[in-house]
Amino acid sequence: ALRDAHGSFFYLRHLAAQGSATAAVPGTEAAPWVSLSQHPAPDPAATYTAVFHADRVCLDADWPGLHTHVTVWLSPEDDIEFRQVELRNTGAQTLELELVSTFEVTLADARADEAHPAFGNLFVRAEWRPAAQAMVFERTPRLAGERGLHMAHFVTEPDRHAVAFQGQVDRALWLGRQHTLARPQATLQALPTTPQALALDTGLDPVCVLAVRLRIPPGAKAQLTFATAACDDGATLRAVVDKYRQPSHVQRASLMSATLTGIRLHMAALAVFVDDGVQLAGVLGGRGGEGQHGLGARRQPQPRGQHAHRVEAGVEHGIRRRRRVEHRARARADVQRRQAAGVQRDVVVHQRAEHVESVSYTHLTLPTKRIV
Repeated sequence: ALRDAHGSFFYLRHLAAQGSATAAVPGTEAAPWVSLSQHPAPDPAATYTAVFHADRVCLDADWPGLHTHVTVWLSPEDDIEFRQVELRNTGAQTLELELVSTFEVTLADARADEAHPAFGNLFVRAEWRPAAQAMVFERTPRLAGERGLHMAHFVTEPDRHAVAFQGQVDRALWLGRQHTLARPQATLQALPTTPQALALDTGLDPVCVLAVRLRIPPGAKAQLTFATAACDDGATLRAVVDKYRQPSHVQRASLMSATLTGIRLHMAALAVFVDDGVQLAGVLGGRGGEGQHGLGARRQPQPRGQHAHRVEAGVEHGIRRRRRVEHRARARADVQRRQAAGVQRDVVVHQRAEHVESVSYTHLTLPTKRIV
């Protein structure tokens, strides 16, 4: 079941416009947080749209003077998710914005978290790594033979319009007492830029909140890609973070996701085409009554549950089946064409025979003239 209280969300707050005591739309310095999607904190002044593609999801929001576009996809190579945010200033004033990426951290099996959520959260610790601009979380193992789980939430490449970073790892300070996701308390703390890692206090209930303050001139666009990676080894996680801090690897992950999805869709369509062709050949063959192993032997339609197995087997198997279906269809068409040609020849021969008989009869019955 879907739960609206859980998920990964983007919040946005408009700060005071540069050179003006008033704030940009929708409010002032104390303007409420609004989400970049229809949930959890929609803005009545915004227009939201969502488009679901085969390999990614695109979320758009439009305000007077601001347009945002969020693209979400997964890497086929590593356990990492990307959420790319584009903010375009379509107005005439410089915008001061604060963008927040947030989600709750569990780092546990879904059944274990469902059974003891409060107890499991006690074993999660967090730290800020300024060099990678990443918030790293780790679940410490409770047993000697148990392996820990690590997770990092970071910005792959800082945009030139990014001014400062803030964050929060304590859910009580982010959400607040008796607050909802639609109106969070949103108490943030400044994150230092020193090279040393900084340990963060998660309290009794951890949460991941990474905020970026942006300054976007009129007509300009800011683009940030937030990534979330998970691994059971800390060294491997550091390698993954370093890898995707390079823009070329992020672009490669996007292209590979689209390419792999296209291949899978092609294989699935081929499997469905072959299955439908086999069923059609079986129906046509059933009319001929040529026996179990003859040309028109009826084939029982295969259950749809076997499509996944055929897709994983590869395109080659589907091509061979399609060739067999095409061969049988051509053979069937040849038989029907020969049968039709044979009937036509019989009609022509019969017509010619009748013509010859009529000519002979006429010749014999024609009156003759006596020559004197």
